[in-house]
Amino acid sequence: NHNSISNNPHDSMMIPRLLVFTHETNLLDPRTANHTVAQRFIPNILHTIHIYQQAWSGGNHSQTESKSRSIIPVWFLDNAQCRRALYDIHPELAHYFHQEPKGMYKADLCRLAALYWTGGYYMDVDLQAIQPVTFASMTTTTNSTTTSFSTVLMLEGALVFFQAFLASHAQNPILYMSLCIMLQYYAAKDKRDDFIQTTIQQEMLLSVATKQQQAPQQ
Repeated sequence: NHNSISNNPHDSMMIPRLLVFTHETNLLDPRTANHTVAQRFIPNILHTIHIYQQAWSGGNHSQTESKSRSIIPVWFLDNAQCRRALYDIHPELAHYFHQEPKGMYKADLCRLAALYWTGGYYMDVDLQAIQPVTFASMTTTTNSTTTSFSTVLMLEGALVFFQAFLASHAQNPILYMSLCIMLQYYAAKDKRDDFIQTTIQQEMLLSVATKQQQAPQQ
């Protein structure tokens, strides 16, 4: 049924230890390592991988080891992988992703699709990580946290989410509703300003998160 996004609730409500990055090309692919854009972001990406590797594996690995190999799961989606992830949710999302001219909005679509399928920790490639985001309640058997969704709330000016960082469990309803809203936006014939896409997503995330907090415990 292509009239709605498929929604199959995931058994796990915990955020897995998986780092997720997106870009037009896979900047960690050796074939693009000498590209100007890749050279700009690779040191930052490797630093992010390194500090999470330190936090998740006991802190016994040097940054040199982190640069040569990653011992923690990393999923770097290029445009082709983004389209596949979106297509498997709804074919029209992949079409709109392909037609979208602005990279920032492509990233909005792709990060949601990636986290919807696998869960994990998403960070923009230009986000300079100072220390890893960790949660107090970590399970020892599943190597994941009991927290189900995390992002950054900016308190300056309007109340908005800083979407350069998102962490979520797979098939989170927040991600699902966000993708639904974005699909509706792209499908509308009377589209407003391009920036409304980001505004809608931010408002929706806040609305869904608030409703979930207010919902009675089952």
